[in-house]
Amino acid sequence: MTKNIFLLCVLSLVGCGGGGGGGGGGSSVSNGPTPFKQWSQATPNSTVQAVGGYTYVSGSRAYQSPGGAMATVTLDANRYISMLTLQTPLSSMSFSTANGDTIISSVNSSALVALNKAQTAAAIFANPYAAGWEYQTFGVWGGYGNFSVAASSNAASVGSPTPASGMPTAGTAMFTGVAGGIFVTPSGASYLTTASMAASVDFGARVVGFATGGTVATSSNTTLSVSAPALNLAGKFTINPGTSQFGGSVVSAGGMSGSASGNFYGPNANEIGGTFGVANSSIGVMLGGFGGKR
Repeated sequence: MTKNIFLLCVLSLVGCGGGGGGGGGGSSVSNGPTPFKQWSQATPNSTVQAVGGYTYVSGSRAYQSPGGAMATVTLDANRYISMLTLQTPLSSMSFSTANGDTIISSVNSSALVALNKAQTAAAIFANPYAAGWEYQTFGVWGGYGNFSVAASSNAASVGSPTPASGMPTAGTAMFTGVAGGIFVTPSGASYLTTASMAASVDFGARVVGFATGGTVATSSNTTLSVSAPALNLAGKFTINPGTSQFGGSVVSAGGMSGSASGNFYGPNANEIGGTFGVANSSIGVMLGGFGGKR
């Protein structure tokens, strides 16, 4: 198996369109990262840095932190991502096309997939431009072929959270988007997962109904992609009073259980994003991220 075949297999599941990925521009990048505000403000040959919360799994439980995650993204002259660093206090992974790592994406793909030159680390990072997102995105990363090591596998949701003053106090909204994750069986077989995502929000009741569907799992060893309905998720979250944060329980159709947390993003809860983790000792462990817009 070559690394490009694996990456292309995953991208085919998330709407990979025409156009090359990573690099190509060759122009120099401006000095130092810029704090993230909106994706439309991230210009070619620039680096932006977004912060947010993350999920990690230890044993049979998922744990969330509302802060501590960071994504540093460098865009080349064509606005493709040529460098990517994802980090939490537990794990940090970097990918750079200049160093021989592979980052496959396109302006028509809802995600990019990265694999380092040594083929020991991989990541899924949602492409906000293709998804039409302005205020957030998510990333999932782990040791390639060794995702079962909890300390090396993390998921992060980053962006510009909605201020408390911008949170609606009444009405409902439907957010749609995508989710991505890492699933590991008890035997250690690892998969990258992709799915559609929907979140039904009642702002007055401060309730979020969460679901993923059409989950597809791609083996990190064979590149084979299969439908995985047992990995579809459902959850019910509560919006914390006076904040844009939410959290609650989540279960998979196949019997894993755990938790999720996240934020509304944008000036008036324009978008939603978060991370999840579920586990069952006889089924496996899955963690990942999601994002969507109204």
